[in-house]
Formats: sequence, structure tokens, C-alpha cells
Amino acid sequence: MEGALSTEDKKRDVQDNRYKKSGGKESLWFMILRNCSVLFTSRAIPTLQKCNVLSGNRAISTFHAIFITVISLYLVFCSDLYSDYRPGLIIFRSSSLSTFALGVSVGYFIVDLGMIIWFYPFLGDSSSYFHDCCGICYVDWEGQLYIYMVLISETTTPGINLRWYLDTAGMKRSRAYLINGVVIFLAWLVARILLFIYFFYHVYLHYDQVTPTLVNH
Repeated sequence: MEGALSTEDKKRDVQDNRYKKSGGKESLWFMILRNCSVLFTSRAIPTLQKCNVLSGNRAISTFHAIFITVISLYLVFCSDLYSDYRPGLIIFRSSSLSTFALGVSVGYFIVDLGMIIWFYPFLGDSSSYFHDCCGICYVDWEGQLYIYMVLISETTTPGINLRWYLDTAGMKRSRAYLINGVVIFLAWLVARILLFIYFFYHVYLHYDQVTPTLVNH
């Protein structure tokens, strides 16, 4: 029993190291990408030149949301990584792709948290701190399946950010703004309500596999 536990501990240590290394590298890449996005958005939309910091933050937020939503949808609904037919507890399963994607996400949250602190209160309030801190804490939890279910909710972020761009560009009365509002509503309905009903239903069905993690923590 002790040997089995030590093996699991070693696997977890290796996974944690992968998270930290990936998160550190991606933090650097997100900083570079953010600076590039500032230059692009300020030239593409002249009215945004006075708020480059906020526009750059929105751009990098959109990039991360699209990336993590696509990966999350694939891993949760298309991949067989978390299939009931595979051996082992669902709560402990992971792959190179799932670990890499979480490392990218953690890198983004580290950069975003740093930006919020540096430009406080321009980029966000206490709720933004809480959001990013929860994202960084992904690194220390085994249940990747449920983490990715939660991250699917990021699908609403691009629409919210686009709404800000349209508003800042003076297009609040345009048809694009109206369509954007409808899309945001539908995305919220699916990703923030229906998805979480499925989330808790899945936990209920696999409660015997989730329980060991809760007991160990």
C-alpha cells in the first residue's frame, strides 16, 4: 500500500512540475502576445489608442478563451481520455495535451493577475483577483475532467470582449452589437447554466470515483 501511494505521489510530483514549467513558459509568451495585440488593436481601431492597456488585455483574454474552449470541448466531449470504458479512476486521468493546455491556462492567469495588480483598479476589482487565483490553483488539483468542464464556460469571454470593442468604437447602435448581445445570451445559457447542470449530474454518477480525492484533501 505504501509503495502504491509513493508511486502516485511521484506521478503527481512529475505532473506538478510539468504544470509549473509550462505555466512559466506560457507566461512569457502571453506577455509577448499581449504587447503585439496592443500594437495591432491600436492601429486597427484608432479610437482605442487612449486605452491600449485595456484593449491589449481584452485581446489576450479572447485568445486564451478561444484556445482553452476548443481544447476543453475536445477533451470533454470528443476525446476518449475520460471515457467510462477506460481503466482507472476518471479523476486521476491526464494526457500530454491536457497537461500542456492547463499549463497554458495557468500561464495566462498569472500574467492577467500581474496586470490587474500593476494597473489596479483600471483592469479589474476583487472579483478579478478571485477569478485569476482560482485559475492558478488548477495546478494543484487532480480532477482535470471537471476543470475542463468549468473552463468551457470561457466560451462567453470572446463575445463579452467583442461587445467592449464595439462599444468603444462607437457601434452601440449597430446590428453587429445587437447580434453580439443575442450570442452572449445563448452562450451564457449553454455554458454557464446547462453545462453546470451536466457538471453536477456527472459528479453524481461518478461520486464513487470523486470521493477518494475529496478524502485525500
